[in-house]
Amino acid sequence: AALVAREPLDPFLHVRLADAQAAVGRADDARASVQKALTMRPEAAEIRRAARALAPPLPLDAYRVDGAAVIRAFEAKGRRYAAPAVVVLDRTVERVFPDGAQMTLTHEIVRVQSKNAIDHWAEVEVPVGADVLTLRTHKPDGTTREPEEITGKETISAANVAIGDYIEWETLET
Repeated sequence: AALVAREPLDPFLHVRLADAQAAVGRADDARASVQKALTMRPEAAEIRRAARALAPPLPLDAYRVDGAAVIRAFEAKGRRYAAPAVVVLDRTVERVFPDGAQMTLTHEIVRVQSKNAIDHWAEVEVPVGADVLTLRTHKPDGTTREPEEITGKETISAANVAIGDYIEWETLET
């Protein structure tokens, strides 16, 4: 706290203070400290990781959508397409901050309808340096499967993908 008082414009000191506050059970104070750091440097990955751990809103959280709700709305329409895959959601939100930092939120959902589509879509390429916010397979019964990352592999394999499943991924780049 003394360091933050002496250097109030250093966002990384606010994160260190939040760590100390969380360690002694002061979760509300820790969230407030991380929120201050986020306000100063929303593009810093270390600050966003601390924010996700303490659950204050991230800079683009207001623009996120519920993937399961998007899938339910698509299913409710009852439309069928004679294609190997159907892109159900392809959404990008970009924000430029006053200091010139840019943040991009990308959210995609694809329904796979053939073996070729599984081969194509089940390997998700995550941009270098991007944070993965969501990556899962939605099954027709409403359950989801999370992927397993394999060290050294450039893509992430969606889990247990079958014809009729939806693959959803959401990333945040700065």
